[in-house]
Amino acid sequence: MKAAITFKNLCMFGALKFLLVSVFLPGCQESLQAQTAPSDIVFIYDNSGSMWTHSASIDSADQDTLFWSSSYACANTASDFISYAVQDTAYNYTAPQTLARTILLLPGNQVCREYAGDPYNSRGVVIRNAIRYLAQIAPASTVGSVGFAGVIEFPQPPLPLNSSANVTQLLNMIRLDSLPSTSYGPPLTLAKSWLNDTSLAKNPKHAIVFISDGIAADGNAGLNAADPAIPIYSIFLGKKPTPDTVSLKQLSNMTGGLFFRVDASKPAAIQVMLDSIIKAITESPLPINAHPGPASGTCGGKRECGQTEWGSRFPAYRNLLGRSIRGKSRNTKVSVFHH
Repeated sequence: MKAAITFKNLCMFGALKFLLVSVFLPGCQESLQAQTAPSDIVFIYDNSGSMWTHSASIDSADQDTLFWSSSYACANTASDFISYAVQDTAYNYTAPQTLARTILLLPGNQVCREYAGDPYNSRGVVIRNAIRYLAQIAPASTVGSVGFAGVIEFPQPPLPLNSSANVTQLLNMIRLDSLPSTSYGPPLTLAKSWLNDTSLAKNPKHAIVFISDGIAADGNAGLNAADPAIPIYSIFLGKKPTPDTVSLKQLSNMTGGLFFRVDASKPAAIQVMLDSIIKAITESPLPINAHPGPASGTCGGKRECGQTEWGSRFPAYRNLLGRSIRGKSRNTKVSVFHH
């Protein structure tokens, strides 16, 4: 008997976007209005093995499903299985694939070494949707993309979005895989070279959107490769804050970008976050109705005004978002079957 996992209508999150945008835009002491400006954006997305789910357990206290990247270092192994729907398949695998995965179900309240970074294989879908969104709001923008693990793969140099053929090419090049290791240096070096190439980058505004679930295995190579003039908007896919967030936070801090942590077991939350980042990148804020506030650039001495994890900067919105984005999966139905 297979499990049926359903998602709430994603449209319910659309109304939250206008709230998020005002939070992401810098400037703590002024009211802002915005104009959309074309931008050059490169998406970097993690294709390391830890993004994939290989086992799951049930948190009996919250009645929530926990997805693990393996059953390694778990206290017990399983004789049961769970089946659930995913949003995408791997690109290069020769075996037939479907949008249903069957994985080990571990007994009891198992706590394993590492959460799966992207249990629903949603990162490819949300990036493709973000490209479509950018093409709609700022068609003079360009987009490039590259997957990575220990090496880079599926590199797509930036293309203008004002051509339907280009958009199709970009969408087709967002491809999932599962490879060993996690090296930040190579994809950042490539993205920087693209955005500094005037034959590819067509606009004054440049940015990198970096999606990963793990700490860099290549030490400071990512920090050394980052261009301080190109802001990095990083999304850490993780159920809880971990030491692995340090690498992405540092990249965003040193480049003037933003850092966010999103629970990847809530795919709609990733989409809302990514669309809001795209809007923040492409909007040029125009100050209006300036009023007294903290000294410029300090945000009252709180660095988190510019760098933050999901929910930490906007307590007024936290309760609104918590039940649907970060809360337990009340609408998830899970059944198991035996050998």
